[in-house]
Amino acid sequence: MSSSVVRLFLSAVCALVVSHGSASAQICGDADDSGQVSVTDGVAALRAAANLPNGCGGGRCDIDGNGTITVTDGVNILRKAANLTIVENCPLASVDQQVEELLQNTLGIFGQVTAIGSIGQAADSFPCDNEDGFFVIDDETGEVEFTNCLFATIVFDGTLSSDDGGNSLFLDLSFTDLETDQFFSFFGDLSFRSTQTGGIIAGNIDVSFEDLGEFAVIFEDVETDVDENFVGGSVLFDTTDAEIEGVVGIRVGFAPSTVVPVRFEICASVRLSVKS
Repeated sequence: MSSSVVRLFLSAVCALVVSHGSASAQICGDADDSGQVSVTDGVAALRAAANLPNGCGGGRCDIDGNGTITVTDGVNILRKAANLTIVENCPLASVDQQVEELLQNTLGIFGQVTAIGSIGQAADSFPCDNEDGFFVIDDETGEVEFTNCLFATIVFDGTLSSDDGGNSLFLDLSFTDLETDQFFSFFGDLSFRSTQTGGIIAGNIDVSFEDLGEFAVIFEDVETDVDENFVGGSVLFDTTDAEIEGVVGIRVGFAPSTVVPVRFEICASVRLSVKS
Protein backbone atom coordinates (compact mmCIF):
# COMPACT_ATOMS: atom_id res chain seq x y z
CA MET A 1 0.00 0.00 0.00
CA SER A 2 1.41 3.37 -1.02
CA SER A 3 2.73 5.28 1.97
CA SER A 4 2.32 8.58 0.08
CA VAL A 5 -1.42 7.98 -0.36
CA VAL A 6 -1.78 7.05 3.31
CA ARG A 7 0.19 10.09 4.53
CA LEU A 8 -1.69 12.48 2.29
CA PHE A 9 -5.05 10.99 3.20
CA LEU A 10 -4.21 11.33 6.89
CA SER A 11 -3.11 14.94 6.30
CA ALA A 12 -6.50 15.63 4.74
CA VAL A 13 -8.19 14.36 7.88
CA CYS A 14 -6.14 16.69 10.09
CA ALA A 15 -6.84 19.69 7.87
CA LEU A 16 -10.57 19.00 7.85
CA VAL A 17 -10.70 18.65 11.62
CA VAL A 18 -9.00 22.03 12.02
CA SER A 19 -11.34 23.74 9.57
CA HIS A 20 -14.48 22.37 11.18
CA GLY A 21 -13.25 23.32 14.63
CA SER A 22 -12.80 26.91 13.53
CA ALA A 23 -16.29 27.27 12.13
CA SER A 24 -18.91 28.94 14.32
CA ALA A 25 -22.53 27.83 14.42
CA GLN A 26 -25.38 30.10 13.40
CA ILE A 27 -27.15 31.90 16.25
CA CYS A 28 -30.88 31.47 16.77
CA GLY A 29 -32.53 34.85 16.19
CA ASP A 30 -29.52 36.40 14.45
CA ALA A 31 -31.37 37.32 11.23
CA ASP A 32 -28.48 39.19 9.58
CA ASP A 33 -25.86 36.63 10.72
CA SER A 34 -23.80 39.35 12.41
CA GLY A 35 -22.82 37.12 15.31
CA GLN A 36 -25.19 38.70 17.83
CA VAL A 37 -28.94 39.25 18.26
CA SER A 38 -30.06 42.87 18.02
CA VAL A 39 -33.20 44.96 17.58
CA THR A 40 -32.50 44.94 13.85
CA ASP A 41 -32.92 41.15 13.85
CA GLY A 42 -36.28 41.44 15.59
CA VAL A 43 -37.47 43.96 13.01
CA ALA A 44 -36.32 41.63 10.21
CA ALA A 45 -38.39 38.80 11.73
CA LEU A 46 -41.45 41.04 12.00
CA ARG A 47 -41.01 42.01 8.35
CA ALA A 48 -40.76 38.33 7.43
CA ALA A 49 -43.98 37.66 9.33
CA ALA A 50 -45.65 40.35 7.24
CA ASN A 51 -44.21 38.90 4.00
CA LEU A 52 -42.05 42.00 3.49
CA PRO A 53 -38.41 41.94 2.29
CA ASN A 54 -36.21 40.84 5.17
CA GLY A 55 -32.80 39.45 6.08
CA CYS A 56 -33.97 36.21 7.65
CA GLY A 57 -32.36 33.06 6.27
CA GLY A 58 -31.53 29.47 7.10
CA GLY A 59 -34.21 29.21 9.82
CA ARG A 60 -32.54 31.81 12.06
CA CYS A 61 -35.81 33.74 12.63
CA ASP A 62 -38.04 30.76 13.36
CA ILE A 63 -37.50 31.00 17.12
CA ASP A 64 -40.20 28.50 18.13
CA GLY A 65 -39.25 26.05 15.36
CA ASN A 66 -42.79 25.58 14.05
CA GLY A 67 -41.71 26.04 10.43
CA THR A 68 -43.21 29.53 10.02
CA ILE A 69 -41.89 32.98 10.96
CA THR A 70 -44.61 34.80 12.90
CA VAL A 71 -45.02 38.00 14.93
CA THR A 72 -44.35 35.90 18.03
CA ASP A 73 -40.91 35.02 16.66
CA GLY A 74 -40.17 38.70 16.04
CA VAL A 75 -41.22 39.65 19.56
CA ASN A 76 -39.10 36.88 21.06
CA ILE A 77 -36.06 38.03 19.09
CA LEU A 78 -36.59 41.55 20.45
CA ARG A 79 -36.81 40.08 23.95
CA LYS A 80 -33.58 38.16 23.38
CA ALA A 81 -31.90 41.36 22.15
CA ALA A 82 -32.95 42.96 25.46
CA ASN A 83 -31.40 40.03 27.39
CA LEU A 84 -34.81 38.75 28.48
CA THR A 85 -35.44 35.02 28.86
CA ILE A 86 -37.14 33.24 25.95
CA VAL A 87 -37.64 29.64 24.83
CA GLU A 88 -35.54 28.90 21.71
CA ASN A 89 -36.19 26.03 19.33
CA CYS A 90 -34.67 27.16 16.03
CA PRO A 91 -34.26 24.29 13.54
CA LEU A 92 -30.62 25.36 13.29
CA ALA A 93 -29.78 23.74 16.63
CA SER A 94 -30.56 20.22 15.47
CA VAL A 95 -28.98 20.86 12.05
CA ASP A 96 -25.75 22.07 13.65
CA GLN A 97 -25.67 18.94 15.81
CA GLN A 98 -26.22 16.73 12.77
CA VAL A 99 -23.47 18.47 10.80
CA GLU A 100 -21.11 18.13 13.75
CA GLU A 101 -21.96 14.43 14.05
CA LEU A 102 -21.39 13.93 10.33
CA LEU A 103 -17.95 15.56 10.30
CA GLN A 104 -16.69 14.19 13.60
CA ASN A 105 -17.74 10.60 12.96
CA THR A 106 -16.55 10.55 9.36
CA LEU A 107 -13.20 12.19 10.00
CA GLY A 108 -12.53 10.18 13.14
CA ILE A 109 -12.95 6.93 11.22
CA PHE A 110 -10.78 8.19 8.34
CA GLY A 111 -7.99 8.71 10.86
CA GLN A 112 -8.27 5.17 12.21
CA VAL A 113 -8.47 3.65 8.72
CA THR A 114 -5.33 5.38 7.47
CA ALA A 115 -3.39 4.62 10.63
CA ILE A 116 -4.19 0.93 10.19
CA GLY A 117 -3.46 1.02 6.46
CA SER A 118 0.02 2.45 7.02
CA ILE A 119 1.23 -0.81 8.58
CA GLY A 120 0.29 -2.91 5.57
CA GLN A 121 3.70 -4.04 4.30
CA ALA A 122 3.69 -7.85 4.68
CA ALA A 123 1.14 -10.62 4.95
CA ASP A 124 0.40 -11.24 8.61
CA SER A 125 -2.35 -11.12 11.19
CA PHE A 126 -2.47 -8.31 13.72
CA PRO A 127 -4.35 -8.26 17.00
CA CYS A 128 -7.52 -6.26 17.49
CA ASP A 129 -8.73 -5.03 20.87
CA ASN A 130 -11.17 -7.97 21.08
CA GLU A 131 -10.20 -11.65 21.22
CA ASP A 132 -12.64 -12.78 18.51
CA GLY A 133 -11.70 -10.03 16.02
CA PHE A 134 -8.77 -9.80 13.62
CA PHE A 135 -7.48 -8.27 10.41
CA VAL A 136 -5.13 -9.80 7.86
CA ILE A 137 -2.86 -8.05 5.34
CA ASP A 138 -2.11 -9.77 2.02
CA ASP A 139 1.49 -9.05 0.97
CA GLU A 140 0.72 -9.75 -2.72
CA THR A 141 -2.28 -7.46 -3.10
CA GLY A 142 -1.76 -5.11 -0.15
CA GLU A 143 -5.39 -5.66 0.84
CA VAL A 144 -6.33 -5.38 4.50
CA GLU A 145 -9.34 -7.50 5.49
CA PHE A 146 -11.13 -6.83 8.79
CA THR A 147 -13.37 -9.33 10.59
CA ASN A 148 -15.25 -8.14 13.68
CA CYS A 149 -12.13 -6.17 14.58
CA LEU A 150 -12.45 -3.76 17.50
CA PHE A 151 -10.30 -0.62 17.70
CA ALA A 152 -11.12 1.58 20.68
CA THR A 153 -14.94 1.66 20.50
CA ILE A 154 -15.37 0.94 16.77
CA VAL A 155 -15.82 -2.53 15.24
CA PHE A 156 -14.40 -2.83 11.68
CA ASP A 157 -15.55 -5.22 8.94
CA GLY A 158 -14.60 -5.20 5.25
CA THR A 159 -11.54 -4.39 3.16
CA LEU A 160 -8.99 -1.61 2.54
CA SER A 161 -6.68 -1.93 -0.47
CA SER A 162 -4.59 -0.10 -3.07
CA ASP A 163 -3.97 -0.50 -6.82
CA ASP A 164 -0.84 -2.06 -8.36
CA GLY A 165 0.82 1.32 -8.72
CA GLY A 166 0.10 2.26 -5.13
CA ASN A 167 -1.53 5.54 -6.16
CA SER A 168 -5.13 4.74 -5.21
CA LEU A 169 -6.78 3.72 -1.96
CA PHE A 170 -9.99 1.62 -2.10
CA LEU A 171 -12.40 1.33 0.82
CA ASP A 172 -15.26 -1.13 1.33
CA LEU A 173 -15.78 -0.99 5.08
CA SER A 174 -18.57 -1.10 7.62
CA PHE A 175 -18.38 0.03 11.23
CA THR A 176 -20.29 -0.33 14.48
CA ASP A 177 -19.79 2.24 17.23
CA LEU A 178 -20.25 0.35 20.50
CA GLU A 179 -20.72 3.57 22.49
CA THR A 180 -23.64 4.85 20.40
CA ASP A 181 -24.75 1.58 18.77
CA GLN A 182 -24.44 3.43 15.43
CA PHE A 183 -23.84 1.42 12.24
CA PHE A 184 -22.29 3.08 9.19
CA SER A 185 -20.25 2.23 6.09
CA PHE A 186 -17.70 3.66 3.61
CA PHE A 187 -17.38 2.66 -0.03
CA GLY A 188 -15.21 4.33 -2.68
CA ASP A 189 -11.68 5.28 -3.63
CA LEU A 190 -9.13 8.09 -3.52
CA SER A 191 -6.32 8.65 -6.01
CA PHE A 192 -3.06 10.58 -5.85
CA ARG A 193 -1.03 11.99 -8.72
CA SER A 194 2.30 13.78 -8.47
CA THR A 195 2.92 17.31 -9.69
CA GLN A 196 6.02 19.52 -9.85
CA THR A 197 4.92 21.29 -6.68
CA GLY A 198 3.46 18.36 -4.72
CA GLY A 199 0.39 16.35 -5.64
CA ILE A 200 -3.36 16.22 -6.16
CA ILE A 201 -5.89 14.01 -4.35
CA ALA A 202 -9.25 13.20 -5.94
CA GLY A 203 -12.02 10.68 -5.48
CA ASN A 204 -15.37 9.87 -3.90
CA ILE A 205 -16.33 8.03 -0.74
CA ASP A 206 -19.99 7.02 -0.33
CA VAL A 207 -20.99 7.07 3.34
CA SER A 208 -24.11 5.65 4.94
CA PHE A 209 -25.26 6.29 8.52
CA GLU A 210 -28.31 4.85 10.24
CA ASP A 211 -29.53 8.20 11.58
CA LEU A 212 -27.99 10.66 9.08
CA GLY A 213 -28.77 8.70 5.92
CA GLU A 214 -26.51 8.59 2.86
CA PHE A 215 -24.04 11.20 1.67
CA ALA A 216 -20.84 11.46 -0.36
CA VAL A 217 -17.40 12.78 0.59
CA ILE A 218 -15.81 14.19 -2.56
CA PHE A 219 -12.15 15.21 -2.73
CA GLU A 220 -12.22 17.96 -5.37
CA ASP A 221 -8.62 17.98 -6.66
CA VAL A 222 -7.10 18.80 -3.29
CA GLU A 223 -3.64 20.24 -4.01
CA THR A 224 -0.65 19.53 -1.77
CA ASP A 225 2.81 21.07 -1.57
CA VAL A 226 6.08 19.17 -1.18
CA ASP A 227 5.57 19.05 2.60
CA GLU A 228 2.12 17.48 2.10
CA ASN A 229 0.29 20.61 3.30
CA PHE A 230 -3.00 21.39 1.60
CA VAL A 231 -2.75 24.53 -0.50
CA GLY A 232 -5.74 24.32 -2.84
CA GLY A 233 -8.89 22.51 -3.83
CA SER A 234 -11.68 21.46 -1.50
CA VAL A 235 -13.58 18.57 0.04
CA LEU A 236 -17.35 18.48 -0.44
CA PHE A 237 -19.74 16.60 1.84
CA ASP A 238 -22.71 16.15 -0.51
CA THR A 239 -25.65 15.76 1.87
CA THR A 240 -28.42 16.06 -0.73
CA ASP A 241 -29.75 12.60 0.17
CA ALA A 242 -28.87 12.77 3.88
CA GLU A 243 -31.35 13.24 6.71
CA ILE A 244 -30.16 16.78 7.50
CA GLU A 245 -33.04 19.15 6.94
CA GLY A 246 -32.30 21.98 4.52
CA VAL A 247 -28.55 21.30 4.15
CA VAL A 248 -27.46 19.94 0.78
CA GLY A 249 -23.71 20.29 1.17
CA ILE A 250 -20.74 21.23 3.34
CA ARG A 251 -17.64 22.33 1.47
CA VAL A 252 -14.24 22.75 3.14
CA GLY A 253 -11.71 24.73 1.08
CA PHE A 254 -7.94 24.82 1.40
CA ALA A 255 -5.59 27.75 0.83
CA PRO A 256 -1.97 28.55 1.79
CA SER A 257 -3.02 30.64 4.80
CA THR A 258 -4.24 30.24 8.37
CA VAL A 259 -7.81 31.02 7.30
CA VAL A 260 -9.68 27.91 6.18
CA PRO A 261 -13.14 28.67 4.72
CA VAL A 262 -16.09 26.40 5.45
CA ARG A 263 -19.28 26.74 3.41
CA PHE A 264 -22.68 25.31 4.27
CA GLU A 265 -25.04 25.03 1.30
CA ILE A 266 -28.64 25.36 2.49
CA CYS A 267 -31.58 24.39 0.27
CA ALA A 268 -29.29 24.70 -2.77
CA SER A 269 -29.82 28.48 -2.92
CA VAL A 270 -28.85 30.10 0.39
CA ARG A 271 -25.18 29.84 1.28
CA LEU A 272 -23.38 30.64 4.51
CA SER A 273 -19.62 31.12 4.40
CA VAL A 274 -17.84 30.81 7.74
CA LYS A 275 -14.19 31.63 8.38
CA SER A 276 -11.90 31.06 11.34
